[in-house]
Amino acid sequence: VSKNFERGGQVAASWILNASEDLRSGVSDRYTQSSELVLTGAFPLLRGAGLVASEALIQAERNLIYAAREFERFRRELFVEIASDYIRLLQQQASIMNQERRIESLESLLAETVAKAQAGMLRDFDISIAESDLLEAQASLADLKDSYRFSEDTFKIRIGLPVDQAIAVNPLKLDLPDPDITPGEATVRALEYRLDLQNTRDQVLDSRRDVANSRNALLPDLNVNGRVGLPTDPDVDEGGLDFDPDELTYSAGVSLALPLDRVEEELRVRQSIIGLEQQIRTYERERDNVVIQARSAVRGVERARLQLTLAERQVETNRRRQRGQELDRDNVTPQEIVDTQNALLNAENARDQAQADLRVAILDYLLNTGQMRVTDQGSIDSIGGLELMEAQNVGDDESEELNENDENDGG
Repeated sequence: VSKNFERGGQVAASWILNASEDLRSGVSDRYTQSSELVLTGAFPLLRGAGLVASEALIQAERNLIYAAREFERFRRELFVEIASDYIRLLQQQASIMNQERRIESLESLLAETVAKAQAGMLRDFDISIAESDLLEAQASLADLKDSYRFSEDTFKIRIGLPVDQAIAVNPLKLDLPDPDITPGEATVRALEYRLDLQNTRDQVLDSRRDVANSRNALLPDLNVNGRVGLPTDPDVDEGGLDFDPDELTYSAGVSLALPLDRVEEELRVRQSIIGLEQQIRTYERERDNVVIQARSAVRGVERARLQLTLAERQVETNRRRQRGQELDRDNVTPQEIVDTQNALLNAENARDQAQADLRVAILDYLLNTGQMRVTDQGSIDSIGGLELMEAQNVGDDESEELNENDENDGG
């Protein structure tokens, strides 16, 4: 039985059993047996003493922490990727609905144009313009639906569902408040919370410890040792467990070994110093990248917020333009109506794009600053002054449709 100590040294307790038998002269009077309880200890004072003796355990524990951080970072990245894909699916759904509304307007415009042309108020050429725009809109709708089906199948594969399984991508009201933070504040949070940067920073400490351990190998070997033995009675042929305290033996000693050649150890020290310098440069590079990503994430949120504001204003402008044309219907040509509808459609699509970009930008901000928190149930948690609202279904009918599909498809 042995015990190793964290800072070097070992204590061992053993039971030694000796038995012999001389078969040449006979068995009965030649068999001998004895045993001894032995306690030994050896402790280094220079080389091999200190934390270097526990280096394997220390590094294994730290590697476990690194792996846990990497896994948690992966969970957060995966959450943002899945959420971003889902948000893009909702954006495509909105584009399809915008296109369907435009087709309804073009169908009404075509019927109105035909009636006015038959009454002699418009030329037959205006009918061709309305028909051409309607066909173009229908073709665009078919392309949008085909692109949506492809994205939906890709999303199924991403989350581990069979491609042929029917699902309903339910529109959600996901409220992600805009972060009210400056690039400098975001940088401070990123330097504190980013798990990958924490790993790189802690690995610098590992390299410093490696240098200290390498220098320890250059020290002389200075060890103390001791031994205590309790044997059985040597005068008895079969001692069994009859230990004799009078026969107790003990010894103690100190050994010193002065090295004449430590070239390999010296090279190991130089190698560890070079490794430390490389790790410091790696940390500095990672730190700078984290600063750049944090600042870029804040600017991305600000840019997406500005684009959303401009897009909403553009939608309102085109709607007022459309209402004005409806009030002066008799003096507006079909081409002007079509142009207004096209401008409104583009503005609505730009607005939906900006809304999706803002949601994704906020998720990227939380990830790049290390503030993203994912619960065990796979939902996002609030942190950093952002009270994140839970996703809510837009309509009860859509929620019931999704639940029915989940029950029919097995979840």
